[in-house]
Amino acid sequence: MPDAPPSVTSPSNAPLSFEAGLEQLETIVKEMESGELPLERALEPAETAKLMLYAAEQIKRHEGNGSGHYGNRPKRKRKVQVRILQGLPGIGPDRAAQLLASLGSVEAVMTASQERLEQVEGVGAKTAAGIRQVLQ
Repeated sequence: MPDAPPSVTSPSNAPLSFEAGLEQLETIVKEMESGELPLERALEPAETAKLMLYAAEQIKRHEGNGSGHYGNRPKRKRKVQVRILQGLPGIGPDRAAQLLASLGSVEAVMTASQERLEQVEGVGAKTAAGIRQVLQ
């Protein structure tokens, strides 16, 4: 049975930063692709391929658009509106849907008073104040 994989640490045995870990991962992937690093831990070629794809996806995701949202962008208007509202403090997908259902549009949410925001189910005084603070 193979040993556990080594943890990602620096020479001083301190954990690496995300960027340093990413660089180390890129180096490992290049060594794997060139055949310099055998994947002894993989049980079969399909598992090796899955590991390589996973590593490549992680690198691609990190190099993405920097928006904090990964994957495909929503194409339908409603989903785009929900995504926009999720950028507000304390607003997840459910609260975003409630805001749209109650106020009708992103523009109405952005221009609503704190009192009007508090009338929306699931939005309290603290959340409404946070939204207004960001928008002013």
